[in-house]
Amino acid sequence: MNAPGTPDSAAGVPPTLQEKLNELEILQQSLQDAKARADSYYEQLVRLTAEFENFRKRSEQRIEQARAVGRDEVVEKVLAFADALELAQRSVTPQTPAQSIIQGLKLLGSELDRLLKSLGVEPIDTHEKPFDPAWHEAVEQVESNKPEGTILGEIQRGYASHGRALRHARVRVSTRNSK
Repeated sequence: MNAPGTPDSAAGVPPTLQEKLNELEILQQSLQDAKARADSYYEQLVRLTAEFENFRKRSEQRIEQARAVGRDEVVEKVLAFADALELAQRSVTPQTPAQSIIQGLKLLGSELDRLLKSLGVEPIDTHEKPFDPAWHEAVEQVESNKPEGTILGEIQRGYASHGRALRHARVRVSTRNSK
């Protein structure tokens, strides 16, 4: 027996109408289930979006902290060089012989080279090398008996780090003799 108020197929409801009502009831239940799943997915999406945003912010903070630590390490090394430079400046007087000043400058240059090397920075070799735009910037062409494109001299030293040019070497490059 059916619940009160529910049509009874024996009470005169045509069977096709009863089938349609049953289908409607199944479809309504499916719709409610789909809405519940959609709501659940939406809540999940909102949570994941918030978690991702928090992760992104934490990652940005960590990156900035790592950069700050890296800068501090470089600054510490540069400060040691600055101390050596200051000491050299204080030790030079008008009576200091030129040879002592030259020797002091060479020592400072060596100290700077050590500092750069400790930071992973190396000078780019240019001595009679073929010109390579990945490492060199040609600022002058000079007629020469050397093969065309050979570096004849360095105007400004270039530096590389980890296989890439930090600053291209500015060079003088040979060109064919016009004779």
